[in-house]
Amino acid sequence: MASAHEAWLQDMFSDMPKANQKDLYALLADLKQAALASKQ
Repeated sequence: MASAHEAWLQDMFSDMPKANQKDLYALLADLKQAALASKQ
């Protein structure tokens, strides 16, 4: 299942410019940190 999910994500992001991917990952990291902080 994990390998199928990884392949799906790679396919989904394959047409996205690398700069946009980098921005998305940074925003997701911020979201994760905010979610973790709200649990404390």
